[in-house]
Amino acid sequence: MEAPLAHPRRPRRHHARHGECRARSRPRLPPRHADLLDPWEKQHLDQLVRADRDITDALTGRSLVHGDVHELNLLVANGQAHLVDWAWARAGPAWVDAALLTIRLIAAGHHPADAEKLTAPTWGIQPDTRATTVSTFAAATYGMWRRLAVQHPSPHRDGPVQAARTWTQHRNTM
Repeated sequence: MEAPLAHPRRPRRHHARHGECRARSRPRLPPRHADLLDPWEKQHLDQLVRADRDITDALTGRSLVHGDVHELNLLVANGQAHLVDWAWARAGPAWVDAALLTIRLIAAGHHPADAEKLTAPTWGIQPDTRATTVSTFAAATYGMWRRLAVQHPSPHRDGPVQAARTWTQHRNTM
């Protein structure tokens, strides 16, 4: 039995016709890693499994999404911030880049509520964006980064993993 932790960057299967890409099943945490779940993850495993299941629908949209918002992809010049490195660009909901930036702000030390207030008006998390959808994204992103941290350990993953978890915990209290 596999312990599912989410993976919001949907793996792609290439279709020869018109170069289309379609999402297919997300990677799962292999059973040999199930013992690495900490008490919080075990307590919230149902939520993480739901997020893993629901993330594909949550990421449906027609806006151009950068998909890799972090400090190395923000170029600031003349008082303007510009996103660079559009290798992960895709169509999705307008709020995704705001959500990714929210996690990075939390990793930089902002309280989750303050990070959301900073990103919401400029980056697309609007009042009509369902709170459950954003919560699903937070939990799914935590699951993806946690899985990556287990399967491919690297010190640079610690900040985003903890920030996504902090954001998920904050959204659980709303």
